[in-house]
Formats: sequence, C-alpha cells, structure tokens
Amino acid sequence: MSEYTKDQWIIGFFDIERPRFLFSPFLKPGFRHALGLKYDPDKKIWMLMDWSKRGLKVTVHDSDEVDRIIAFVERHNGRFILCNQEKAIYRFPIMPCWCVTAIRHLLGIRKPLFTPYQLYKELKRRGATPIFENVRTP
Repeated sequence: MSEYTKDQWIIGFFDIERPRFLFSPFLKPGFRHALGLKYDPDKKIWMLMDWSKRGLKVTVHDSDEVDRIIAFVERHNGRFILCNQEKAIYRFPIMPCWCVTAIRHLLGIRKPLFTPYQLYKELKRRGATPIFENVRTP
C-alpha cells in the first residue's frame, strides 16, 4: 500500500438499501451514498469515514475488512476514486450535513455540492482517478 500518500482519500459511491426519502428522486443510480477510505502507510491501517442517519462514524480496519467493504460497495452498483485532500477554512456551515457534506469537509472542498453524483463529477474535475476497478467481478 505504499502508493498512497497521507493526503489522499479513496471515495466510494454506491446505492444503499434504505427507504426512499425526500431527495431520492434527485439521486442517480450508483450515486445514492458516499463514504471515505484512507490508508495510513506508517501505521499500516485503513480508516473509514461514513456519515449516515445515525451520524458520523470513523472506524479503523485491516486489509481483509476493507476488502469486504470494497466488495459490498461494488455489489451495490458502486465505484471508487482516489483523490487528494486539500486544506480549507470554513467560516460558517452553509448547509445541513449528510454524506456529501461530510466528504466535502473531509477533502477541503468549499464549493456547495448536494448529491453524491455532483461530488463525484467535482472530484473527477479536480483530477481524481478511478481505483479498484480491476477488483470488480461480473
């Protein structure tokens, strides 16, 4: 895992199995939720950041557990991109918090984004690259 740096996050986008909510009609298939994974090359551990209806969850995982997370995301019409973390100062919150807002703050993106697909497009525009594509199974 030495190819990852401390300033990079892997962002996963996927569908989730939950009841529809107010914004569901605006969410594209494969972009109904977002989470962040980060590898710490010094400690050789993975960190998962996930915002859900129960709030922010940050957990530490080993490689086998991350393989299961990757498989789960991919089974749910998912994809991952590798992107750089930037530094940003937020003077005041500009919107309620959900998964996209949490990832924006995590990565230092000040631009207001509302859906996982908007976040995905913005990260691609900033140079994020696909990752784990060779892991997918038919």
